[in-house]
Amino acid sequence: MLATLTQDLRYAVRTILGAPIVSIAAIVTIALAVGANTAIFSADSAVLFRSLPYKDPERLVELFARYYLSPGEDRMPVSPANFFDWKRQTKVFSGLAASRLANFNLSGDSGPERVRAAEVTANLLGVLGVDPLLGRSFRSEDDNAGSDPVALLSYPLWQRRFAADPALSKRRCSSTWWQVVQNCSWRSAGRLSRSH
Repeated sequence: MLATLTQDLRYAVRTILGAPIVSIAAIVTIALAVGANTAIFSADSAVLFRSLPYKDPERLVELFARYYLSPGEDRMPVSPANFFDWKRQTKVFSGLAASRLANFNLSGDSGPERVRAAEVTANLLGVLGVDPLLGRSFRSEDDNAGSDPVALLSYPLWQRRFAADPALSKRRCSSTWWQVVQNCSWRSAGRLSRSH
């Protein structure tokens, strides 16, 4: 066995020395392939395989509606009526929460700023198993029609826009929702941690 391995190594060295340009091209190609594979796997590992910063992330699922009148549209947003029907009728999920991404203009002493936000049901943080870093979470009464709008700020927004002011939850800010174009006043309930 050892003799065969030694003979194979001698043959490989003779072949490399006999055609150095082809050998160098093969070695460089293999080195580039290994390097590219390592870089791609590192990026994928950081993005795809890293655990989400929520309690029991392997148990989270995202639901979409599918309307047969719109062929090719497999991921349609769920209407509020369907969401409340699903929530009332489900026996499979331990909790069901809804969210919708939106943009709005945040105004104040620092001037207006366009901010990406999510309109969510009050139980979203409970379903995700997330607690705010400061302040309070949403309450069930925050979902009621006519209640004052409440916002939870992301950690970066709280740091950048509000200088990490811990007393921010007692302030009121104004916002203009882009799709409704109405002025409303909201109260900051709290701030999420760095990972959310």
